[in-house]
Amino acid sequence: MRLRTGLLFPLSYDEYHYLFAANNYAYWVYQGRIDRVLTAKQNYMHPPLVKYIFAAAILLTNSKGDFENNRLVVRILSILAGTACVAILAWMCPIAGLALAVHNIGVKFSGLAYLDSFPMLFSFLAVLACEKAGARTNKWFYGSAVLLAATAASKLPFLIVGIPILGFIWISHRPRSRSLLKYGLTFFLALALLNPVWWFRTGTEVVATVLFHYDYSRSEYVSRFGLPWYQPLKYLFMTDPLAMEPRQLIKLDPFIFMTSLLGLGLLWNQRRIYSYWYAAALAFLLAWPTKWSHYPLILLVPFCLSCGLTVEYLARKSVLFLKSFGDRRPIGMKEL
Repeated sequence: MRLRTGLLFPLSYDEYHYLFAANNYAYWVYQGRIDRVLTAKQNYMHPPLVKYIFAAAILLTNSKGDFENNRLVVRILSILAGTACVAILAWMCPIAGLALAVHNIGVKFSGLAYLDSFPMLFSFLAVLACEKAGARTNKWFYGSAVLLAATAASKLPFLIVGIPILGFIWISHRPRSRSLLKYGLTFFLALALLNPVWWFRTGTEVVATVLFHYDYSRSEYVSRFGLPWYQPLKYLFMTDPLAMEPRQLIKLDPFIFMTSLLGLGLLWNQRRIYSYWYAAALAFLLAWPTKWSHYPLILLVPFCLSCGLTVEYLARKSVLFLKSFGDRRPIGMKEL
């Protein structure tokens, strides 16, 4: 479904800017102008890691300057990252993976040359590694910090996943302060390595990049749309269908939405760190003034996991009920 979107969806406005930036990076690397790769301020509002990945793919496929080929190459990268999220979630909970596979927000924006597929994957892996580490400061613990840094170096709004991670560390680790310090130092060191453009910018420019999203969310352009605070819920429920070209093949979003809400208790009991993620991401989406339709990708993994746990729970209960019903037999006269 993601490949179908990538092959048939027309070029979108945001894609043009990201592809233009990635093509520039590819040209500068090809020409040996590494200084431009590190100092250019194109798309300064977003860190460059994903655009570096796009540029590497453009170089490897020798598609510099061919905008149509660039678009296809970069879309395939986004498709692979989005499909990796589906595969990992399906390994955790098959029904949850199916929900993520068919939810139309994931299908659309993981099929386009947007920046979101990779930070979605990095943030998912960061939470998974943190959960795997448990109360230990082992390789999974430090790997989670590096993956969170990769998330921040890709797209800053996805950094909201750091809240559940820090909450999980605070609750499960002893001593807390030492674990948080180790995690924080690893995170900032990895961020410095993965986001080298900040080495060549003044403190004011770095702050401007970080504050861009806050200023943008309160801009006249955003307020002109007049979207309500609950707009992300409408996207997730698909009461306002996204513009989809090609048209949607499967429309299960309302079912996924309802079962996701029903599964919050199961999520809390079985995969608690994901319930923290669910709460933090949903609160951010509802409170943040910018309500674009790709923002719910921040929430989509725990959202679909809650759905999957609900369906599996109901399926188990149904099987047990049918089994107990089938074990009953008519009472004979002798037994009576």
